[in-house]
Amino acid sequence: MDEQLKKILDEIAQRPLRSSIITAAALIDAMLEKVLRRFLVATAKMDDIFSYNGAMGTFSAKISMAYALGIISKELHDDLNLFRKIRNTCAHEFLLDDQHMNTIKSQVGNFKLIKSTMIVGENEDIQIYTSLEFALIIMCLIKRLENVQRLTAYEFEVHDNYLAFSEEENSYITDFTNKMKAK
Repeated sequence: MDEQLKKILDEIAQRPLRSSIITAAALIDAMLEKVLRRFLVATAKMDDIFSYNGAMGTFSAKISMAYALGIISKELHDDLNLFRKIRNTCAHEFLLDDQHMNTIKSQVGNFKLIKSTMIVGENEDIQIYTSLEFALIIMCLIKRLENVQRLTAYEFEVHDNYLAFSEEENSYITDFTNKMKAK
């Protein structure tokens, strides 16, 4: 494991639950954005796409897009959404009372990545499991970042076969066009 990641994990583990979850979610969001930026066609509009009002300006949008593009698995998608929901509770509730803590504990119990690597007990410390889940998510995203292939844009083309249809498709389009003109 990379030294910087170890330091981040140590820092998150030492913070109170609320701030550790919010910090972890922000780091996951940033890493997911890096993965998406590496995958997508490089464009001058990339910053606009990831701006707050852009198509992928929210954590939720990045999660959905990464899954829709096949960059992340269903399990990682589900765990990211759970982490996002826990982050939202921590960020938007003034008081994390027993009801909120029980909700968070229930959500933590539904993490798939951690369950696939270890046995999760009923009365385990929420902070320990969210930190472990964070580490698993970050490691998955680092692997994606290392292995994702950038999409390439089509070059500007002007020629008879611009849309790259097969001869059969071109023939069908020509016949269809002729029939429409005949009407």
